[in-house]
Amino acid sequence: FLNLRDNFPWNPESYENGKLCRFSVKTEVASQVAVNFMDLDIAEPDFEMNCVSEHLLVTDDQDLPSSFLGKNGKKFCGKRLPNYPGPSVVISATNELNFEFWSGIGLHQRGKGFKV
Repeated sequence: FLNLRDNFPWNPESYENGKLCRFSVKTEVASQVAVNFMDLDIAEPDFEMNCVSEHLLVTDDQDLPSSFLGKNGKKFCGKRLPNYPGPSVVISATNELNFEFWSGIGLHQRGKGFKV
């Protein structure tokens, strides 16, 4: 498990505005990466789930017909797990998934982060 609440370079309750954290999960060629979202609590004060304040962007390495995410990816925010109410598993189309967490700008209440 990759628990980003414990492994982020800053404390989720005190991280600064405008911070961007990028990382990738890569496996052997001809394999796929499966990520199970255990918890998601990323602030989204506009309540329309546009993910403009803070977000987690998950992208595939390539655009393929089998890709749920694609190179443009999907943004996640708020407290609703991806694919809710079904299993919150995201599977890559290739052997790599890319993650980007944006801490946002402004005076809004921070979430707890996410656990995958």
